[in-house]
Amino acid sequence: MLATTHATGLQGFGWKMIASLILLLLFIGWHYFQAVRGREPFMKTRPGWGFFVKIFYFVAVAAIAACAVTSFGAVLFSGKLLGWALVFHMMGAGTFVFLLPILALMWGRSSRFGQAYRPGRQERFNGLAKLAFWIMLFAGVITIYSPLISMLPIFGTEGLEFLLDIHRYSGLAVVLAAILHGYVVWLGRQGQA
Repeated sequence: MLATTHATGLQGFGWKMIASLILLLLFIGWHYFQAVRGREPFMKTRPGWGFFVKIFYFVAVAAIAACAVTSFGAVLFSGKLLGWALVFHMMGAGTFVFLLPILALMWGRSSRFGQAYRPGRQERFNGLAKLAFWIMLFAGVITIYSPLISMLPIFGTEGLEFLLDIHRYSGLAVVLAAILHGYVVWLGRQGQA
């Protein structure tokens, strides 16, 4: 079976997943300490979010969280995504597939790098939030298309395992970028970054 050919638990991908989450949390802690101490430039209040933008963001975060908890839990404990965990993973994935293009359209313009500075205009996102947004967007597209491509009858066992690994790592990149983006947006709402 395909799922049994990969290492489960804290072997292989499990270690990389936990190590990357720990490193991200350490970075967030360091960044917050720097922002609070005033080493990061404080920005004034950014443009507010509308009701629908808040709803879309919350639902997208919930969908990413559902996919992360179900898949990473399966990696750590059983190595197989089965039963209700698979149902919740697919529900979160369907929601994510629906919302990713909407988020791209809503925030793509305000997340561009290298915009000309105009006095009096506040940026919605700082550079770190923009980077996290684009990583989340591109990794999200890869995460979406890797299982879709695996449904085509052109790959053998090795090809399917490779696509599964692409799905795992790009999904991990989406989760890490979403955590980072959520942190920077929260920090901006506090007036700290």
